Amino acid sequence: MKFITLLLAGSLMASSLVYGNDEAAQAKSKFKAAYKKYKECVAAQDVQCTAEQAELAFKQGVKVIPLDSKNAAALLYNYGLAVLNDTTRGPKRSVEAYKLLEQALPLNEKHFGKDSPQVLALLTDLTSAQVYEKDSEKNKKRYWQQAVELSEKINGDASIEHAMVLMETGSVMMNSHGYDIYFAKRYLNDAYDIFRKELGDTHPYTGFVAFNLGKYKMAQGKNRSATDYFEQALVAFEGDDGYRNRYSLTAHGFLVQTYESLGKSDEATEHCLAIGKSQPPVANDEYYPLFKQAPAYPEAAARSKQEGTVIYEYTVTEQGFTKDHKLIEWTGSKLFVEPSLEAVKKFRYAPQFVDGKPVPVQGVRNRFNFVMGG
Repeated sequence: MKFITLLLAGSLMASSLVYGNDEAAQAKSKFKAAYKKYKECVAAQDVQCTAEQAELAFKQGVKVIPLDSKNAAALLYNYGLAVLNDTTRGPKRSVEAYKLLEQALPLNEKHFGKDSPQVLALLTDLTSAQVYEKDSEKNKKRYWQQAVELSEKINGDASIEHAMVLMETGSVMMNSHGYDIYFAKRYLNDAYDIFRKELGDTHPYTGFVAFNLGKYKMAQGKNRSATDYFEQALVAFEGDDGYRNRYSLTAHGFLVQTYESLGKSDEATEHCLAIGKSQPPVANDEYYPLFKQAPAYPEAAARSKQEGTVIYEYTVTEQGFTKDHKLIEWTGSKLFVEPSLEAVKKFRYAPQFVDGKPVPVQGVRNRFNFVMGG
């Protein structure tokens, strides 16, 4: 969606360039070169190059065209969007992009219209760029709400295009701090309903929204609802070797956690096996459980402010359970040993596969640290 927006802004720019007088020939030449290079970087999907050339094109462009012009509005939007998409800059890109896109908004509203698709895309990008701003800034400006309301006006409230705006906006809000969670959940629920109706359960958009709703339900401790959403996400993600496969593996991992939390170990096993089958074997010191819960702190040890450690060794079975538990060492208090054993018995792993079959893994260890808080 962002990549299409970038090309759209670029094509608007390219179709209506207006230069200054002949005395600015050198400046025009530098701008044309920078803008040509920018388009080449966009075509090559090189985000770092795109951001660098978008900045240069904007700075050279405003030397030969008025800053308050339609072309400058498009250039500034291109610049802000390119920075937002430049993952090589790390989290700071959002802060820089937010300032640029905020400057671009009134210019784009003036030249393209407040109810234009250009402004809708810009509002959606502002929501994404806003993630590191103060919570008060997010909910004062409410670009996310403006984007959804404008999308409904342009696209209609039941269209796939509107659902895409709901998905992008709701996902940013759901996975970032400080947004109004009520609206985030509502947007994702609405997107989910539209995608299921218009695209079906197997479409990746349906799966992506279900995945985010599952995470939300799991964070609330509503594991039954979370399980339903993650299972729905798998319907859309399974069988894909690309980015959807990564979401699929994560959904399997979440399902191990939700099923175990519901006391449904047999159901969790299916997902342990699915993860193990898709991954190469790892060394024992890099073999971590998919599901683990901290052992209870013994009341007697807590009252006496005792701290300590416990190390257990065990075998991970072909089904991802643990067995043959062996106490290796303990420090501080022997009171820590029993809760550590109870905890390790409930661990679940992704079984390791050799020649396409799951095999037991011996000698796996886990260290429990009992430390008083505060």
